[in-house]
Amino acid sequence: MFVKYISYLKKASLSLLLIGAILLTSCQTASKPKKQNYSAQFFTYFDTVSEIKVYGMDLDSFNEVKKLIEEDLKTYHELYDIYHSYHGMVNIYDLNNKAGQGPQEVDEKIIDMLTFSKQVYELSHGKVNIAMGSVLKIWHDHREEAKENPDKARLPNLDALKKANRHTDIKNLLIDKENKTVELTDPAMRLDVGAIAKGYATERIAQKLEELGYSGILLNIGGNIRTVGYKNGEEGLWTIGIDNPVEETGKSGAYTDRVRVGPGAVVTSGLYQRYFIYEGKKYHHIIDPDSLFPEYRYLMVSIVCPSSALADGLSTALFNMDLEEGQKLIDSLEDTEALWLKMDGSIVKSKGFEALEP
Repeated sequence: MFVKYISYLKKASLSLLLIGAILLTSCQTASKPKKQNYSAQFFTYFDTVSEIKVYGMDLDSFNEVKKLIEEDLKTYHELYDIYHSYHGMVNIYDLNNKAGQGPQEVDEKIIDMLTFSKQVYELSHGKVNIAMGSVLKIWHDHREEAKENPDKARLPNLDALKKANRHTDIKNLLIDKENKTVELTDPAMRLDVGAIAKGYATERIAQKLEELGYSGILLNIGGNIRTVGYKNGEEGLWTIGIDNPVEETGKSGAYTDRVRVGPGAVVTSGLYQRYFIYEGKKYHHIIDPDSLFPEYRYLMVSIVCPSSALADGLSTALFNMDLEEGQKLIDSLEDTEALWLKMDGSIVKSKGFEALEP
């Protein structure tokens, strides 16, 4: 009887242990943060709407990612701003105002972005030139005037554009990495980093997220799309739609094309994004460095490549190149594809572009 009683106690104890283990496991499962999808938007930076989407992340992690992205966007926006100065820093606006006044000490983020911009200038054979600020300011002022008073819209004077173009030699931009200084040796020279800065900032933020081990994140900074990791797991590709700028289609949410990509960038430049109308014609914001006027080779150019910074520069470069020259440039670059939407609505794709389509 005693032996049976001991046996009963052992069985009862074992049952209690099993119940306890089940309850503990259940409690741990219940308290484990739930992973789901989140999104957020920012309206303050780079004069555009920024959106982030995350997949398969708990709320605390999402809030950490959101805070990191917004803080970095603010930093890059202020450093690369050409229209305003900010307390406690020397940014691009300040550099322009101090042109001809010797070397200026700047943040390393400016050094790196300007160095990259010079590389894009060489790669594009001068089709993307951040030293064209004096020319682009004239066009910007006319665009803003037309926005305020459409009936008084006018085109810039060609002689004024040519005079400003004398001060666009990128060789007059001196970068001293060792001493962290930048100098504009031409007093009339002005930088405009609009073709590079947004994509460059997006890329640096994405790289930081990757280094921190994050995945399943999509950054859409004013149309500069950069994916971090894969959408779902190790092989979940992202499907990215390329907007259709042809308003006459009448199709809400229509896309020119779609691509499936892993970690990387999809960036589009088009004449439909920023423009003003003069005598019934749209004058868009991408200014050809040769004619000093907007050209009308394409409605839109899209780039798919690993880097948002490079994609941003290339989309502008190709807009200012004849098709054959642009195709040659894309073919010379690894893991880089392009789509051209021509003025007649026809589409041209680089050799490997179709392999990216769903």
